[in-house]
Amino acid sequence: MVRDFLPDGPQMQGHMLLTTRAQAPGGIADVITIEKMGKEEGVQFLLKRVKKSAHSASERAAAEAIVAELDGFPLALDQAGAYVEETGCSLAHYLKFYQTHRKELLRRRGRLVNDYPETVATTWDISLKKVEQTNSAAVALLKLCAFLAPDAIHEEMFITGALFLKQELLTVFGDEKLLNEAIGTLWQYSLVRRNPEAKTLSMHRLMQVVLKDGMSREEQLLWAKNALLVVGEAFPYGKYGNWEQCRRYLPHAQICLELIRQYGMDGGAAAYLLFNVGHYFYEQGEYKRAEECYLHRLRICQALFGMAHSETVKMLNILGNLSLDQDHYGQAEGYYKQALSIAESIYGIAHPSTAGALHALGRLSREQGKYGQAEWYFKQALSLINHFYMNYESSLIFEKAWKPRKEGNPPKSRED
Repeated sequence: MVRDFLPDGPQMQGHMLLTTRAQAPGGIADVITIEKMGKEEGVQFLLKRVKKSAHSASERAAAEAIVAELDGFPLALDQAGAYVEETGCSLAHYLKFYQTHRKELLRRRGRLVNDYPETVATTWDISLKKVEQTNSAAVALLKLCAFLAPDAIHEEMFITGALFLKQELLTVFGDEKLLNEAIGTLWQYSLVRRNPEAKTLSMHRLMQVVLKDGMSREEQLLWAKNALLVVGEAFPYGKYGNWEQCRRYLPHAQICLELIRQYGMDGGAAAYLLFNVGHYFYEQGEYKRAEECYLHRLRICQALFGMAHSETVKMLNILGNLSLDQDHYGQAEGYYKQALSIAESIYGIAHPSTAGALHALGRLSREQGKYGQAEWYFKQALSLINHFYMNYESSLIFEKAWKPRKEGNPPKSRED
């Protein structure tokens, strides 16, 4: 369309400035990407928009909070300014109102605005409808990204987690060509940004908000579960060799931990991610955050399997170790004794799990300088282990002795 308005010939002087959401101008022009507003620029713009040349410290603080909430998105800031101007409310009141009526405010444009009548929400709605007509898989990808951290969304996550997704997503995410086409469609409409060197995507936080607000609770839960599956597969059981991988996916894992709480997800995928993230925090010495993950996983295990289960014993022992590392001896003893009681009820006395709980109590006593008590626990644990493996070896001998023989293969001697 714009070609008809471009002057021809060498006599052309100066420049023509065009604005568009299209990322590929097709050789017509050079692209200058307009970034979101920084904190100070956003504050100055908003205060000027509401005609506050002289402002108090409280008004400036409210303006800073609004800029942060709207993530520096210029159109959203203009909408906020229009609302404040037309209603005569304060910036602080707008901020409070936004936090409870966000969906309505993002779809409200000022009555006195003539230059750009569309709202943030409707602007993106128009683009989404066009994308839907072109590539429905791209819309699915965008909805999934809405439930991840907005920055550094690694493309490899979609490939590694594809096997756990619904068939329609598996078809796209399991094929790098189809995935690349879906990303390309979103990029063309400026719905995501792509870093080809790092192979990452990013999207504006406000777009994530608008997408979620446009979904029913059931649809939100569906995409939250998909995000959990993708991130759970990408985030590894942390050890020295993969700390970098853990750090790379940690922002997305933390978003998923919030989703687990928000939507009450209590299945195996939630338990799996909570354990791996908790272990990472544990190894990094972030004990408070590790404890939160472990306690949440313990609650899920108890809901899924009940108290008398090996996973419950495992989590109680881990929580005991975590408490011991922080010198919370009373708390550690409570966890260890609870684990011992459950292990005895499940396996009986002579079992490695029971012995392990006794050994943990021995370690605790040793740390407290109760050496006589520690020795008793260690000896009990050793005795149970010896008893268990003697019986285990005897059962193997018994099983071998009574193993059915093949037909036509009679024993050669009395010993056989």
